[in-house]
Amino acid sequence: TMKKLISTCLLFVFFANIAKAQFVEIPDVNFRNALKVKYPTCFNASDMMDTTCGLIVNEDTLIVQGKNIYSLEGVQYFKKLKYLDCFFNQLSSLPILPSSLTYLDCYSNQLSSLPILPSSLTYLSCYFNQLSSLPSLPNSLKELYCSYNQLSSLPIMPSSLKELYCSYNQLKNLPNLPSTLIGLGCEGNQISILPSLPSSITILYCSENQLSSLPTLPRLLIELSCNNNQLGSLPSLPS
Repeated sequence: TMKKLISTCLLFVFFANIAKAQFVEIPDVNFRNALKVKYPTCFNASDMMDTTCGLIVNEDTLIVQGKNIYSLEGVQYFKKLKYLDCFFNQLSSLPILPSSLTYLDCYSNQLSSLPILPSSLTYLSCYFNQLSSLPSLPNSLKELYCSYNQLSSLPIMPSSLKELYCSYNQLKNLPNLPSTLIGLGCEGNQISILPSLPSSITILYCSENQLSSLPTLPRLLIELSCNNNQLGSLPSLPS
């Protein structure tokens, strides 16, 4: 009787787990194969992914670079994901991103737009794409690398930002720069006037623009590149 009771309980647990499982299709074969290699127990015999699988739900890091992926549909089921590296693929868009994300590296794809960015994001690298605009930037963002796109303007910069590299776009001006900024790279644009530079800046790259003058240079500045402009003189150089 006890053995039958135990067997009945085990069967109940087994079928309860099956009932709980929610299987979805991962449409991109290369993304699916990459996930199957890392999380084989989260897929059934029909190559469907269980969105309730603990390995998926609790994963915090996903690296799928250079795998010829066209779609990341399914990444939204990684509910605790913090680090997503998907650079050097064939992505033309991104799905809704996990709200827990802090690090996103999607450079060297074919992205024409980005989705709403998670409010927890601190790092965004999206250079070498086809972006004509950026979404609103979260207040938590500290590093933004968006060079080599088709940007004609930038959104409001978050007050926490420390690094901004937006070179080789179509920018005619820059937004107000946050007081926390340390590094600024804006080469290869059409900028005629730079905004006031925060006193914290140590690196300034502004070559290949249409600058006729530079603003007052911060005393902490240690690197300055300003060639190929229309400068008739330079301001006082920091010691």
